[in-house]
Amino acid sequence: MAAGAPWGYVPMSDFAIGKRAIAICDRCGQQYLLKELKKLFINGQQVNTKVCPSCWEPDHPQNQLGRYPVRDPQALRDPRSDAPEREASREITVPGGGTVEDYIQDSFPV
Repeated sequence: MAAGAPWGYVPMSDFAIGKRAIAICDRCGQQYLLKELKKLFINGQQVNTKVCPSCWEPDHPQNQLGRYPVRDPQALRDPRSDAPEREASREITVPGGGTVEDYIQDSFPV
């Protein structure tokens, strides 16, 4: 018996072995063996949640955004307008000639 310990106290491990311990999944509520449940990580941090293998999902990589610098420039330096020769290729051609407004009024009368 340990000195200063209450009568009948036997020093042991702080936790039981739990070979057949039953636990409940924190996400779906089903019963599983405690050793089957997995710890859940969100944004690289372990949360105090244990889930079954069917509810467990790995930490999504998109949660890691902002941890690493990402340089993704999209603007152009010194942009130039298109050549005037190409403007003719962008004109809208209307069957039978005329303007787009006339074609729309003729095709879809109000």
